[in-house]
This record gives sequence, C-alpha cells and structure tokens, in this order.
Amino acid sequence: SPRSPSTHATDIKPMRPLEAGIEAFLAVSSFCIYTP
Repeated sequence: SPRSPSTHATDIKPMRPLEAGIEAFLAVSSFCIYTP
C-alpha cells in the first residue's frame, strides 16, 4: 500500500512538468481550433 503511493509520487514529480506542458499545448491547440 505505502509502496504504491511512494512510487507514484516520485513518478509524478518528473512527469508533472511534462504532463503540464502537454496539457498546455493541447489547450492552446484547442483554443486555436475553436477560434476561427
């Protein structure tokens, strides 16, 4: 049980910025597509 969250927290640390960048890129792309 404690091993799962521990690994998850460590995995999220480096993945957090990457996911944030991807989400931001997707948001910008969606915004561009939504705006004619």
